[in-house]
Amino acid sequence: MVDQLSKRFGWTPIVILLLVTNGAFAYAVEDDFGSSCLGGKECLKRSVWIGRYVIENDQLRIQDHSVFRGGAAAWIGVDEDFLHDCTVEDVDGVNRQVCLQKTEVRERVWRRYAKPGWYGFSFRLEGQIRERNSERFILAQWKREKSDGSPFLALRFDNGVFHITLQDDDLKNEKDECRVLLAKAPGNFDAKLKTFATDEGNAPCMWTDDAGRMDSNVNVSGPNGGPPGLLPDPCVGWVDVVFFVKASETGKGEIRAYAAANRFASLSDLMAIAKGRIRAPGLGDLQYFKFGVYRDVITDFGVLPFAMYFDEYRRGDEPGDVFVDEPPEVSSLEFSKTEIPTRECSLRPIGS
Repeated sequence: MVDQLSKRFGWTPIVILLLVTNGAFAYAVEDDFGSSCLGGKECLKRSVWIGRYVIENDQLRIQDHSVFRGGAAAWIGVDEDFLHDCTVEDVDGVNRQVCLQKTEVRERVWRRYAKPGWYGFSFRLEGQIRERNSERFILAQWKREKSDGSPFLALRFDNGVFHITLQDDDLKNEKDECRVLLAKAPGNFDAKLKTFATDEGNAPCMWTDDAGRMDSNVNVSGPNGGPPGLLPDPCVGWVDVVFFVKASETGKGEIRAYAAANRFASLSDLMAIAKGRIRAPGLGDLQYFKFGVYRDVITDFGVLPFAMYFDEYRRGDEPGDVFVDEPPEVSSLEFSKTEIPTRECSLRPIGS
């Protein structure tokens, strides 16, 4: 194929190699959305994104009324008119319609699976949600190329609480999933779930479909060996996050999570470190990142509008590709200790 394309177009083999590997040779990528037009999905930077699950333009907008830095940011949301992937499932012996709300944007150039890399982006949330404990609610995720299972790294918003999870799944047994909590913001996303290990050893499975499994093969800690730091609340203001991501099937994986409120995160904002077997079911040589709303729909009580703002995406092989040096400044979103911040996400009990 390389020889044929080279003869037809006169390109050199090395250029062809970079094209046909679908991003296997990763390079630094960034998008501050400032060079985009203001409008719908047609304004996405096509060299960076694919709006695969943005069905209508009113689900995604490049707008300038709420931005982290620069002139524009992405807004992506769902409302009561948008249902996706509806199926009929047996729930406790009763056939019920189960739907998803899925409005996501996927990166165009993928990385080699398990290749170490750095990612950074800023986001904030607004809208209304139901109090449903651990109802599925994903904001951003990393998945393997051919995976129908859970993402191996995910930013979640179950019960209105921002938290980050990892997967340590048995690749030979689809009924052996183990989800591990990396870090969380204030609040309780599900009182029934286990959280951090209380003694020496690996983190527990905070969720698993194997009743006999208790512990993961992942060690989770804070920057100084203690418990992970408390994540900022993206319903109060902008949160900038940075991740070092290395999945592994053999126990050599590592995730580092950094987070800061209303400013770019720095190396001093390390929240948590995970080391061990970080993996989810799937095949293929590549992995990809996507952001947007991916949540279960509670059709019994109606669907409430919800939105995510997304800005300052960057990705690369080195820390310098994602950490941004800037002079200290007082953000308009910062508040004093005596003031109570306004939370732009409201939690509504079932039936209200």
